[in-house]
Amino acid sequence: LLDGGLDVSEREYSYWERSTHALVVCLIGKGHMSVDQLRRGIEALHPEHYAAFSYYEKWAAATADVALASGLFDAAALWPPAEAASEPLFAVGDAVAVREEHLAASRWRKPHLRVPGYLFGARGVVERVCGAFPDPEALAFGEPATSQNLYRVRFDRAALWPEGGSARTGDTVDVEVYESWLARPEDVAAAPVPAFSPRSGEVAA
Repeated sequence: LLDGGLDVSEREYSYWERSTHALVVCLIGKGHMSVDQLRRGIEALHPEHYAAFSYYEKWAAATADVALASGLFDAAALWPPAEAASEPLFAVGDAVAVREEHLAASRWRKPHLRVPGYLFGARGVVERVCGAFPDPEALAFGEPATSQNLYRVRFDRAALWPEGGSARTGDTVDVEVYESWLARPEDVAAAPVPAFSPRSGEVAA
């Protein structure tokens, strides 16, 4: 990697691709990163990102991850300052829906999610406003975290796991969900149960 320039015999590269290549060579040459760390960073990408990213997009995401972990720069260089929690958007008794995670469109690394996958798209009712707490999705990466409103939301058990017909009618499931994951039901499409359902653990016929 360090012994030669970028081979442009097969195709032309855009400016950002050349810049990414040069940055990686510079970091490795100065001892701030190794080829093995770059490879590890690429291997750590979420499968959706790995499938969707181009060659140099993988390099860029992996390099950012390594640089953050080693302290070359901090999270403020990649994200705008987060806003502190405002007044709660929802109140006890409000109907809410859980947003779905669209990784490939919104994140460059595998996130630390605090919402169970079986809740994506599910409808519930706010049972309690728990208060504002530091955002664990930022804390998990050692990044500055502002407070975010947390709610206890009550879901109908039968709606989450319709295959569990033997359960008693009226059973509910309470889950604490941060505000950024909640929306009005009319703003969130119902989540289809995937072929492999995390709600049942079985492959659908």
